[in-house]
Amino acid sequence: ATWALAGFRYPTDTFGGNVGDNGGFGMATRITKVLGDCKEGHGLFHLGGGYSFVDPANDLVQYQNQPEVFVGETGGAAQVPAGVPSNVPPFVNTGLIPTDNVNLFNVELAAAQGSFYAQSEAFYTVVNQNVGDTLTFSGAYAHAGYFLTGEKRVYNRKNGVFGRVKPNSNFGDCGGTGAWEIAGRWSYIDLNDENIQGSRLNDLTAGLNWYLNPYTKFQWNYIHAMLDSPLNGDSSADIFAMRAQVDF
Repeated sequence: ATWALAGFRYPTDTFGGNVGDNGGFGMATRITKVLGDCKEGHGLFHLGGGYSFVDPANDLVQYQNQPEVFVGETGGAAQVPAGVPSNVPPFVNTGLIPTDNVNLFNVELAAAQGSFYAQSEAFYTVVNQNVGDTLTFSGAYAHAGYFLTGEKRVYNRKNGVFGRVKPNSNFGDCGGTGAWEIAGRWSYIDLNDENIQGSRLNDLTAGLNWYLNPYTKFQWNYIHAMLDSPLNGDSSADIFAMRAQVDF
């Protein structure tokens, strides 16, 4: 079992900076428990939950999201020709909401057996507006993966999360191929309630991941996004994405 408690400024930019003279603080707690046998990350069932409370800076909050793909910090954005997007725009967006405080609850499930693993979370947010009715927003996802090359997703008991993927044979080592994984994901977010109509989004993702070694990975994803907008009706988008990652 694990338990954690954190305090933080809210909201912050990518560098942790916060601007505001009214509020701007938050706290979060999380508890997890492994049920069943978790020997060496084989055959486990994980259960967890969390709670967060925030008093947003300047009494304003905003929820927005892209369809499972994000591009940010585009250094040459100022040189992009007019009309050409430099990032992925949000598909769902509440706009700024005058808010006293926010309570967020979540539950999480995870399981692993052999080369297969799966995890999911569900979120429920209660937004107490300065003026107007209390708002509730929700979201969830379910993700599953399978290693074609026989690896197993090791569980990190100390932090209550899945750990780093370690290929059985690193790419280039005596003919090693690295680890190959197929994955699928469904996600959902609903930002419609009362006077806020931020839209509803469902995403379906299929992915192929190649781990050359524990620190290098290539990802290929196909995403089908389904948007339900109160203002513009139903629409969909098909997205192809590739990512190369090195971390250590």
